Amino acid sequence: MSSSKIYVVNVSVQLVVQADDEMGAVRVAKKVVQVEDHGAPIYVAEPIEVRSAGFLPRPWDGAALPFGGDGETTIAQVLEVAQ
Repeated sequence: MSSSKIYVVNVSVQLVVQADDEMGAVRVAKKVVQVEDHGAPIYVAEPIEVRSAGFLPRPWDGAALPFGGDGETTIAQVLEVAQ
């Protein structure tokens, strides 16, 4: 398992993504919502690193699969390795 972390990224919805860093979290979020950068300003709030499943927004929980992950590793598993 990699050393990637879990981030909450606000675009106009809250997404939980797995990425190696904040910039990677923004890239995953834009890909998930299919935001294309055509030079127009796109505001994405600064990602917030999640260190505990209790911080996740509803309906997310530790059993969920994060966007940008491998499709098999749960959020709880990623958080366990990150500690």
